[in-house]
Amino acid sequence: MIGALILVIVIVIVSYFILFQNIITPTIKDCGTYTIGGEIGSVEGGDEKSLSCFENATLDCTPAKIVFVNAFGPGLSILTKIKDANSSHCFAYDEVVDGPQNMIGLNENCDIPREVMASGSMSYQQRFDYCSGSLTEWLKQGY
Repeated sequence: MIGALILVIVIVIVSYFILFQNIITPTIKDCGTYTIGGEIGSVEGGDEKSLSCFENATLDCTPAKIVFVNAFGPGLSILTKIKDANSSHCFAYDEVVDGPQNMIGLNENCDIPREVMASGSMSYQQRFDYCSGSLTEWLKQGY
């Protein structure tokens, strides 16, 4: 009798972790790499599928990540993640993953209202209202 009870408990626990794994640890969709071409902020020459994947994730704050190559200038790559969300905010993270040695590791955490994130129209200056960290401070200096 006790052995059967233990077996049932083990089955329930294993089933819970299998069925609700995404609740405990949300899967982050990998949207790949997007290369920014031409002028800073231009979308020429980028992988449109990667950009579209990430833009779609921003609409409802779905966990996703993308690497922007040539972000804020040639040779600087930024990993951007939509980490999580609650009913009113999206939580994002940016980190310099390639570029000058003294910049690698600069990062920022962002707490962005859902309506701003979903609009896709957050201005460069608005990021200073929602983000903080070493990358934010570097950007404030006018990179």
